[in-house]
Amino acid sequence: MIQIAPIASNASIPWNVIYDRPLEQPKYVCNQFMQHGLHDCPYGEDVVCPTGFWGYRHMIEQIPCWSDDPLLQPLTGEHGQAPQLQRFVRNRPGELVYCLNAYPFGQVIQDHRDYMQRLAGRKGLLLVQGKSVDDVRQQFKQGDIHVVHFFVHGGEEDGRHVLILRDNDPLEPGRVANWGARLWDEAPLVVLSGCGTGSYTPDDFSSLIVALLRSGVAGVIGTEVTIYTNAALAYANEFFDYLLHGSAAGYAMRDITRRLMAQYNPYGLVYTLFAVSGIRLKHPLLAA
Repeated sequence: MIQIAPIASNASIPWNVIYDRPLEQPKYVCNQFMQHGLHDCPYGEDVVCPTGFWGYRHMIEQIPCWSDDPLLQPLTGEHGQAPQLQRFVRNRPGELVYCLNAYPFGQVIQDHRDYMQRLAGRKGLLLVQGKSVDDVRQQFKQGDIHVVHFFVHGGEEDGRHVLILRDNDPLEPGRVANWGARLWDEAPLVVLSGCGTGSYTPDDFSSLIVALLRSGVAGVIGTEVTIYTNAALAYANEFFDYLLHGSAAGYAMRDITRRLMAQYNPYGLVYTLFAVSGIRLKHPLLAA
């Protein structure tokens, strides 16, 4: 496991795609990476081996302990104590409140709703769907929520990362900030299924990731690059399958990355976890 503890809150590095094998004028992709060990690729510098990517080999966590952000400093503990980071989504036994905030993608959203209902069966999943920024604000005010999933367009407006739930109604960091800090009764895990929702650079004026963490969520998962709707749907379905069965988010993300890579699909590498890798449901909804 690799732990990243940034000291500045205005820069993001896609740690999952760091590649640490020697590489020069690559021509091929290793066709034996499922057979050889994580450090034993037999090929030379002209072959790209998936085992060279950090996100394939490791669970990676970025913990919110930025020293230049006064609203996040309490997360670093007092008097030099260890950070008080959330390791559980504190749901109650047999209950999970799941908020799906979605752009009107049509059948894709219905397919995801149907999948979640089939997955949970009669096991206590309460699915709440939001269709506007005002719906999201009501969720923040309610507070007693365990998982918040934004299945939306991600974009930029005036240097700010935004989530687009419907046209001309962006959710931008300033709105989240205006709702206040430490809002949640049961700090939820937030999953952002949208283009570039997890990336931000020093050129950005503000970031959704920072705003959400300031609001008191337990952690955020976002994507670093553009990801297509069907790929986002497949990843979300598999991730929530792991989560509802009690798996830690970091383990689930690494395992999904490896399963996708076995099909020569690198999409798993674009998801980033801003939380401890071991974060999981306190009470799994489904038997492991």
